[in-house]
Amino acid sequence: MAAGKGRHTQFFLDKGYNVVAVDQNITSLSIFNGHPKLRIIKADLETNSHAPFNAGVFNGIVVVNYLYRPIFQQIIEMLDTGGVLIFQTFMVGNELYGRPRNRNYLLLEDELKNFFGKELLILDSQQGYSDSPSKAVTQKICAIKK
Repeated sequence: MAAGKGRHTQFFLDKGYNVVAVDQNITSLSIFNGHPKLRIIKADLETNSHAPFNAGVFNGIVVVNYLYRPIFQQIIEMLDTGGVLIFQTFMVGNELYGRPRNRNYLLLEDELKNFFGKELLILDSQQGYSDSPSKAVTQKICAIKK
């Protein structure tokens, strides 16, 4: 979700996975046009009333450096049983190091774990300051749908 320039799209394609890359601006994803294991979907997840997918259709969902809380429940619903969620984005404290600075786009402490842990099994979670690849305060989880 929010595929951006396709860094994670490339990673998973290189590993042989079928990938659905979703973003409101798919221009950067044109480098992948014609790839047999890729489906590119242009969608604005924030103006649509729901994510453009049915329940239980994904074995994995990756969300990195993107936060739109209204679709959290839909992310869970889109995962098939046994599906994996990898989610990493910025949290409070990041405003000291760069963008985003607006608290509406920063997770609260343990927010991912507290929300997704109600329905998913949290395999690992981390939060706090990191200086690699750049200085930031982030939160991340890896979870599986029971």
